[in-house]
Amino acid sequence: MIVSMWMKRTVVTVSPDAPIDHAAELLFKNRIRRLPVVQEFDGEKVVVGLLSKTDLLHAYPAGVNPLRGRVFSGMDDLPLVQEIMSAPLVHIGPEAPLEKAALLMRSRKIGALPVLQNEALVGIITESDIFDAFISLFEGGEHPVRVTFDGLESDFEGFVPKVARASEESRMRIASLVSFEWKGRLRAVVRAVGSNPDGFLDRLGDGGFRILSVQRD
Repeated sequence: MIVSMWMKRTVVTVSPDAPIDHAAELLFKNRIRRLPVVQEFDGEKVVVGLLSKTDLLHAYPAGVNPLRGRVFSGMDDLPLVQEIMSAPLVHIGPEAPLEKAALLMRSRKIGALPVLQNEALVGIITESDIFDAFISLFEGGEHPVRVTFDGLESDFEGFVPKVARASEESRMRIASLVSFEWKGRLRAVVRAVGSNPDGFLDRLGDGGFRILSVQRD
């Protein structure tokens, strides 16, 4: 999966010279948590930063929540967006693998990435989008069954053909197959959907591969 499959393509933005109460209004009205900050240079719009809900809350006095849709008049001069936004910008491209976006968010301890293509803003991907992508791998479909295997060989010798045969013979569709390393051991999770989960499990059971768990939704 790549970033463009899960990013939001309609992005609300704010200018760096806008007062923060305008940013608060945008966040409140659109029910979002982050705003890419866009400035125009010689007719071109350039993303120069990112403003988050947390950045905004820290700019107001303690106990004041500017995201409730109420006017706050307790500050004589409100800061501008450029004074509290996060910069320099951390971003990603639309063709990047989704796991690269997740790793970048985790390493930088941020919850969203503007998506730039040829320096133009084409979307935004958030931690919620990453969660949705992960969930899509393991839910939905008719009579789903999820089988976790343990102790596989590094080259998956015989494993994938066995799963494919079990799927074909039981007329179950393989919805996903994910492998990962856990404490030095190679594991895999196979998720199949269809009307014959019992037949699928029967055919997997005699394949010589250790089944760690079976779950049905």
